[in-house]
Amino acid sequence: MATQKGVTHAANTSGSEHGGCYHSRSKKSFDPRVLDRLRYLAQVKAEFADEPGTYDFFMDVLLRFKAEKLDSPGVIRHMREIFGQKPALLEGFKILVLPSYENSS
Repeated sequence: MATQKGVTHAANTSGSEHGGCYHSRSKKSFDPRVLDRLRYLAQVKAEFADEPGTYDFFMDVLLRFKAEKLDSPGVIRHMREIFGQKPALLEGFKILVLPSYENSS
């Protein structure tokens, strides 16, 4: 292991320590926007840490949308209700999350 500025890096990246499958996921095409979406979801969870019911409702709306029980205008309407005075979260939803579900159907 090598340390640089307090960050630990694995010196062996061949995968031999992990049965030769250390890089098995990197062979598949990875969409870097997935990380942005995950960060966005973590941001929403952090924003509503004191309101777990609101976060649960957000996730329920998201799951209903993914299951095609809500259309785009319906999900946006719910997100406006959920995010209220947090317009940056609504914009993040429109940019990061909404297109991924619309394009997957």
